[in-house]
Amino acid sequence: LHRTYLDKALPVKLKPPGDPRRNLAKKVFGQQAGGMIRLGPVRPIMATGEGIETTLAWYQLGLGPDDICIAAAINLGNMAGGSTGSIPHPTLSKRKIPNGTPEMSRPGMGIPKNVTEVILLGDGDSDPANTRAHLLTAMRRQRGEGRLSSIHMAPAKMDWSDVLREQ
Repeated sequence: LHRTYLDKALPVKLKPPGDPRRNLAKKVFGQQAGGMIRLGPVRPIMATGEGIETTLAWYQLGLGPDDICIAAAINLGNMAGGSTGSIPHPTLSKRKIPNGTPEMSRPGMGIPKNVTEVILLGDGDSDPANTRAHLLTAMRRQRGEGRLSSIHMAPAKMDWSDVLREQ
């Protein structure tokens, strides 16, 4: 079960009621590896981002084809799946990021078999090195499974919801 509080007018997270430490704007219950939230029927082309609001905003911006399936991967780790190892973070000491090579036995999100192309949506408001390492791993995984794959990054310091709000 995935719960996100969204604004009715724009796909942005709202502050939920109650204790902010326990009642987060986005929360997943009973998450299994490989889960994803499809936001429409399966089509040959799928775009997926971390969250529902990011993916919906990208679609509403008209950046992809009309006949596309959109989905939320829940988080970067699920989008990328496992990697064969890690490398030092380029700017943060004592921090590691994925090495960009997918460990095919740890797949992450489950892509339906009839999807032939996956567009990976990246947030520009999170750690750039970590985000790009996960997206690179995800893209190489999709290509290794025989799909076309590309990365669409939001501008620096923005996610696709921010871009939509600005417009």
